[in-house]
Amino acid sequence: MSRVTEKSDGAVALSLINFHSGSDRGANLAFVNMLNNTKDAFNLGFIQIAEGETSADLGGLNISKKSRIQIGFVNITQEITGFQFGFLNMAENGFFKFFPIFNYAKKKN
Repeated sequence: MSRVTEKSDGAVALSLINFHSGSDRGANLAFVNMLNNTKDAFNLGFIQIAEGETSADLGGLNISKKSRIQIGFVNITQEITGFQFGFLNMAENGFFKFFPIFNYAKKKN
């Protein structure tokens, strides 16, 4: 298990479970990533759960408050700034709030 409470700067966290309540830059590689702010990191795992913003999530289940890119079986975020690619995609600001295969942020008026 990897535990970060402050800041991980440019490192690679490789373990069964990453539990990071601080911020990350680099890569988080684990079966389960429970993260906070990874807007400058790449997250790879079966399950990603982020309380804050993420940059790129690749996994089976990706859940975040805000994300740039999510690629996985199920992708869920409140705000997407890039795109989602997966079996099920959910984003509050998405072109569709719930859409299979592909979803992206709708343009603001």
